[in-house]
Amino acid sequence: MDNDEKLIRKAKAKIGFRLHAFVYIIVCLGLSLYDIFFDKTGQNWWYFVVSGWGLGLLSHFIGITSTSLFSVEKEVERLKKDSKNRY
Repeated sequence: MDNDEKLIRKAKAKIGFRLHAFVYIIVCLGLSLYDIFFDKTGQNWWYFVVSGWGLGLLSHFIGITSTSLFSVEKEVERLKKDSKNRY
């Protein structure tokens, strides 16, 4: 994989995260407003959605920023190095 392809993959990942964050903000805002103003059950359920989806958003962020922990290229290099050392 050449540098241009890597840059394109990184750019797509960052744009995907921005889209995910934008949708998260809009939907969570809508759900919280609905729960506060229109839901008459008396149970505040919107923060469960916000916190659960927030964990997913956090894992998405870690996935695109942590180059060593979740990098396919680094894992392939490590496996090549391990197989070279074995044989």
